[in-house]
Amino acid sequence: MKNIKICKIGHFNHSMDINKLKEWKSKYFKILSTDTVACIDVDHFLDEYIYPSEKIKSDIGVNENGVDVKIAIIDQPLEDNYYMHRLDDKKAVISIFPVIGILRDEKIPLENYLLRCIYEIVILLYEGSGSVNSNVYLIPHHETRSCLFDMNVFIDRIIYSSVKPIICSECKSRLEKKPLPDNFVRNIEKELKRIKRPLYYRMESRIKKNPFFYLIMTAIFAILLHIVSSMVYDYFKEKTSANKKVEQIVDVK
Repeated sequence: MKNIKICKIGHFNHSMDINKLKEWKSKYFKILSTDTVACIDVDHFLDEYIYPSEKIKSDIGVNENGVDVKIAIIDQPLEDNYYMHRLDDKKAVISIFPVIGILRDEKIPLENYLLRCIYEIVILLYEGSGSVNSNVYLIPHHETRSCLFDMNVFIDRIIYSSVKPIICSECKSRLEKKPLPDNFVRNIEKELKRIKRPLYYRMESRIKKNPFFYLIMTAIFAILLHIVSSMVYDYFKEKTSANKKVEQIVDVK
C-alpha cells in the first residue's frame, strides 16, 4: 500500500471534491491527507505564465515519515507543456489547467482525471520499486488506446483515459515482467472500471448514441404504465363497489 499526500498549490476556481479522492478505495494506495501549501506569487512565473517545476517542488517540501509520494495539484501551466510531471523520485505534479474545459464539455468530473493520473503515478511507483524513476518518459505510447499510459500529445484525447481507463496489452506485457504483487494488474483493472461518468451523464450519452431506440422504449414504458394504472384503478374500483354492497346488506339486516 502506497501512502499519498495531496498538496493543492494556490487558490482553485474550479469545483473539486477532494473527499472523493480521500475516500477512494484501493488495494494499492491511500490518500492520507491534503494540504493547501502555497499561494501563487506572480513573481515566480516564467515566460507565458508557466509555473516552474523547481518552485512547485520547493512549495510542497520534503516527504514526511510514512508518505511514499507527494502529489501537487495546480491550475497553472507546467513547463514543457506537461499535464503531469515528475518532480523527483518521490514527488509529482498534476495540472488541471490544460484539461478543465475539455472535461467540462465532455461531462467528465475533474476527480476522474485526477484519479486517472494518480493511478498512473502509483503504477510507476510499484514498477520502480517505490520510486518514480527518471525513465518514466520513455514509457507512454503515442497511440491513443484509453490506456493510462497514452501520451496524449493532443490533450483533448485525455478524455478517453478519464472514463474507465484501461491498461493496454502492450503495457500489461511490460508490467508482467516486473516484480509486482500477485494479481496486481488484474486488481488495478477492476478498480479502474469504477472511474466513470455520473449515472445521469451515462444515460444522456447512451440516449444521444441511439435516440430512436430510447424513444421507442419510452413509448412502450408509457403504454405499459397506462395499462398497469388502469388495472390498479379497476381493481380498487371493484373492491370499493363490493364493500359498499356488503355494507348495504348489513344495513338491511
